[in-house]
Amino acid sequence: MKKNLMLLLSSLAAVLLALECGWRSYYFAKNHFHGGKAAFELYAVGESTVRGFGDISFADAVAETFKNSFGPGGLSYRNMGRTGYTSYPHWMSLRAEMAFRRRGTPGALILYTGHNEAIDRELPGKFRSFWLRHCERLLDHSYFLSDMLYRLRRKGLLRVDGSYLWYELNLRRIIETARDSGLTPILSTLAVNYSGVEPSFDMRDESSLNEHLRRGLELEARSFSSAARYYLELSGEDKDTKALWFFCAARCYERSGDYAAARENYREAVNWDKRVTYRRANCLQNDL
Repeated sequence: MKKNLMLLLSSLAAVLLALECGWRSYYFAKNHFHGGKAAFELYAVGESTVRGFGDISFADAVAETFKNSFGPGGLSYRNMGRTGYTSYPHWMSLRAEMAFRRRGTPGALILYTGHNEAIDRELPGKFRSFWLRHCERLLDHSYFLSDMLYRLRRKGLLRVDGSYLWYELNLRRIIETARDSGLTPILSTLAVNYSGVEPSFDMRDESSLNEHLRRGLELEARSFSSAARYYLELSGEDKDTKALWFFCAARCYERSGDYAAARENYREAVNWDKRVTYRRANCLQNDL
């Protein structure tokens, strides 16, 4: 029995090793003998902001500005932006592009991603934390296993994590992949409109919500400070509508001239935003 088990495990290991060798050979043939003619290589990875709206994006503008700054060979530029995608597919695309890249050509990577993440504010449990911190990083060493895991997740057969640890992990993956490939990563802070966009939320009791809003407007007509305190009291009652009440309180503080309190509550509104109708990164992501 023990001998058969050892034989089975050895056979499985041999198959995985053969697949890994084949996978690496494919990436080596695909990337190692291509490129290298430019004096400098610039890559851009991220979501729709990177991909651009219409004819140009900010990454395209950077490439256009510096295209004649590198002498013979010039600048090679590739925009790898993908509209609506999260950081995990961005990392997989970059990894496939950078695998076995020749490091002789200097280059840089522009990274801007985070608005499309469906982040759960709850901290992951012990098992999920252990998996993200250790098992995922272990699988990163295998091109075959990490590619298969990605395909299973794309087909919905495996759940994609939604915690801050997952977002942070993929940011680290992108940055480390760039550095390991000889690129200088340029990580951009995510621009967020705090005060100009009302947050989205889950509305389960419309009549109760309307009553709270009516009462709040009555208080605003008399005193913005009183209305702000009322909205903050409501923010502690239901986490599904927290973002709305923080936003209303921030608006009252702004109108009363208390800009420090307004800024704090606008930040909370963004942090609790359900991202149902308008996707935007929150302050906790930028704090990473």
